[in-house]
Amino acid sequence: MTRPFVGEFSMCRPLLLAAVAVTVWASPGAISAARAQSQAEALVQTLVEGTPAEVAGAREQLSGLVNGSDAGRRAEVARLLVAATRSERVLTRLNAMLVTGDLASAGLPASLTLATGSAQSASGFRDPSPGVRYWAARAVSQYLANAQPQDGKPLLNALMQAASAEPSAPVAREMVRAMAGIDVAQTADQITATLNARVALHADPAQPQPLSPARLGLQLVQDRLIQRLGSGEKVPDALGELGVAAARMMRVAVEDLQGGAIEAGSELSNDHASLLKDADQRLRFVYDVRNTATANPLPQPPDPGTAIEAGDWAKLARTVTTWETVLQAPPFNVPADRFAPPTPAPQESDAAE
Repeated sequence: MTRPFVGEFSMCRPLLLAAVAVTVWASPGAISAARAQSQAEALVQTLVEGTPAEVAGAREQLSGLVNGSDAGRRAEVARLLVAATRSERVLTRLNAMLVTGDLASAGLPASLTLATGSAQSASGFRDPSPGVRYWAARAVSQYLANAQPQDGKPLLNALMQAASAEPSAPVAREMVRAMAGIDVAQTADQITATLNARVALHADPAQPQPLSPARLGLQLVQDRLIQRLGSGEKVPDALGELGVAAARMMRVAVEDLQGGAIEAGSELSNDHASLLKDADQRLRFVYDVRNTATANPLPQPPDPGTAIEAGDWAKLARTVTTWETVLQAPPFNVPADRFAPPTPAPQESDAAE
């Protein structure tokens, strides 16, 4: 057998040494990245298959990994979480969405895909569990907290579509709150459109639902309009839409309370009474702002506080009718059919608080 000439080894030696040197120099980072990926894969697998205690531990470790990683590793965690958000186990999907919130807080755009879901996946906003949907909405809010206004604008339609049909009051509140975190001109209009769409969820007084999402939305819209008015902007249409949403929600509250399915003094009764007070205040705000240039505006109804305290729902029904009449007259000129009873929307079993 022919032995290689010793010179061949001499010529190769510098190349071998260089290769070894490069390998040694690159190993810590490469090994660290490989270990992080392996750790993330193992933790996500635990989310999918582990016991409740193991799932909780894996979620805490994933949160720590996300908070201590760079953008590349966070993106890898997001990629791995896709399978967990589609698991058959609610426990898995819920904890996956909590980690999604950590990714959102870190500003990872991929977290929004996990939170809002997609047409191909019943995840995020489309998840059958209200708990998962709630944390999906929270994740969007967490992302928007540090985002630029233009980054949030594409989310408005997704939030509006989800919130308009959301049967769970806590979830709907969080979705409306997320919408308000998007600082663009269309925000107020989108929130009032959402509230008007939600009226259909309350079409059956025999199955009354909490109205807290409407209370929050009406207040957030008024706050936004005050800012726009303060900057000198004219917002007549937006004011009219706020009035319509407030009047329609007042009608829902009165009809629910007249329907007999709400026990006096109950949490749901207090919820509806609070909506009546708040919506009436929003209507008085709209009335005061828009009627400054109207020669002979229709008089606004008396304060409903006494009727609310007395439980005089018939009197409050007349108050709502008066507000509807005011909104149909100049300067609002809202068509009468805007106050027509809504067509009932399909109800989900998780609508309760």
